[in-house]
Amino acid sequence: MSRSTASASRADTSDAPTPDLPASSPDEALEEVFGYDSFRPSQRNVIDRVIDGDDVLAIMPTGSGKSLCFQLPACLTETGLVLVVSPLIALMQDQLEGLEEVGVPSTLINSSLSRRERRRRISAMREGAYRLVYVAPERFRSDRFRSAIEATDVSLLAIDEAHCISQWGHDFRPDYLALEEARQMLDEPPVLAVTATATKQVQKDILDQLGLDEADIIVGGFERPNLYFDVREATGKQAKLEELVELLERAPSQSAVVYCATRRQVENVADKLDVEGFVSGAYHAGMSDRKRRVTQEAFMAGDLPVLVATNAFGMGVDKPDIRAIVHYNMPGSLEAYYQEAGRAGRDGEPAHCSMLYDPADRDIHDFFIENSYPEKTTVKAIWLELRGRGTGRHGIGPEQLAEIVESSGRGPERLHEWAAESSLDLLSRGGHLEFGYRGDRPYIEVEDRARIRELRINWDSLAQQREVEKRQLEDVVTYASGNRCRKEHLIYYFGATPDFGDDCDYCDVCLENGEPELAESREAPSDAPETIVRKILSGVARTHGEATVLDVAAMLGGSSSNRLERRGFAELSTYGRLDEITQHDLVHAIRRCLDVELVARPHGHRIRLTSLGADVMKGSQSVPIDLIEWVRAEIIEGAED
Repeated sequence: MSRSTASASRADTSDAPTPDLPASSPDEALEEVFGYDSFRPSQRNVIDRVIDGDDVLAIMPTGSGKSLCFQLPACLTETGLVLVVSPLIALMQDQLEGLEEVGVPSTLINSSLSRRERRRRISAMREGAYRLVYVAPERFRSDRFRSAIEATDVSLLAIDEAHCISQWGHDFRPDYLALEEARQMLDEPPVLAVTATATKQVQKDILDQLGLDEADIIVGGFERPNLYFDVREATGKQAKLEELVELLERAPSQSAVVYCATRRQVENVADKLDVEGFVSGAYHAGMSDRKRRVTQEAFMAGDLPVLVATNAFGMGVDKPDIRAIVHYNMPGSLEAYYQEAGRAGRDGEPAHCSMLYDPADRDIHDFFIENSYPEKTTVKAIWLELRGRGTGRHGIGPEQLAEIVESSGRGPERLHEWAAESSLDLLSRGGHLEFGYRGDRPYIEVEDRARIRELRINWDSLAQQREVEKRQLEDVVTYASGNRCRKEHLIYYFGATPDFGDDCDYCDVCLENGEPELAESREAPSDAPETIVRKILSGVARTHGEATVLDVAAMLGGSSSNRLERRGFAELSTYGRLDEITQHDLVHAIRRCLDVELVARPHGHRIRLTSLGADVMKGSQSVPIDLIEWVRAEIIEGAED
């Protein structure tokens, strides 16, 4: 299981190792607590400033170890608490589990917990049970939490994903604006604000919003020498698919993430890759929590080589051996692009970051912007409809509301439910209404009948944010359509300076000798084709019809997936029997066994042996000659090539 999928209830583990705390120095904490023997670029500089009590804004890209900059000081402070503000529950859970593994007393307090459990942890925090506590910015709305944290000695306020406080950033969160007041309430402890993506304008805005006039700004680690960046112009779905297939074929058995702009595209691209012979899975926010968890775990364990996802995937996920990140659509900002691309090659080995550029993709992002930041006329039309219904609860939701307003003629000619929901969110933040679901039924609770001029909405801020998004989109178009060194463009964009001189020699603009190869050589399996087939059939038999194709391939390959352990497949005698064959090849070999009816899917996705398959496994029937030839050509000779 990846850290980000850990249960939120796991916050205080008694089985974790107990290091000697506090450590006497950063070097001791690094080695004795976290198990590292050296700091990454910029980490030590940031930590030293924090230990000295300075306010610091650290801009360090994805994969550069930002979290250690506030986790390590928690191991050094004799008294006091490190309070970490983080926007995502999954991100908190991921980092918390890592701290649990090394024995640092820590917890999280957020909405994923029961009220009783939140109260227990708040009480433990007041009693000094933790060195580090994670909270969401919304937690400062709670009077109970505010009272408890005021009575706690906070020695460092760390703000993760600090760009969320800036309206010039790519992921503005209004609740972050309350952090300046929270800092004052805590008697102005030192602040460490960290983010992977902040232009100079965003950096200034972060410091202004937090009231940090004399903070040190540390920008570092933006050069990733092992990452190859390129942009491929691909107009239309077929051209994009061809480019994507060509990219993935460079390393067919290695981990890759394909980012798409919409959920529908994720499903379509995953289906097309399946037809093209790739072992892939889909991941987006419209899937059930269980399905996302199973898919993410399979990818993290290496059982699912290709993951097709929206930007819902990635925050807090640390898989070091991702060899390729492909943006099927151009992203909405260079901040988002560099953050997502930076998830490749964290192990320091070569990795490929590609953008498939179709100018028509701009329409997708224009649609996002239009509906995320609706015009004043749209919000007015929504409110007039609701105001006319009177105060109290109404059993309608964004979709029905959009249809009503559109047909009334008061709003825009076409009103998407997304724009209606964004309008409701603005009105909710102003205290004019609440909306949501009771079970599967939507509701809108109208709190007052304010006139349009009385609406507590910052129209100037809304318009500004809309313009910020448009400008960021223009920056992506400039990057994708230009002929400037890709790395130089990105590094300067974030206010850093490249060390490589005139060109990087590792992007499509600078590299003269073609693109780098990513595929690693591997040993050919030592078994004969017939033996490989019989081992596969034996693996299917041992799972007794309780496993999918992916499960059996993972089991035969010796995967470390917790899913196999939970289901008992890691204890089977066939576990790891074909660990010299890639997951990609194992999946396709099992599918070949399905084609020749040695294996069947009687119900759903789970597989079992047929009577013919059982006879072939036992040796009373010969392995089909076509299957032998396929295994020899694709698995044995393919490895030799």
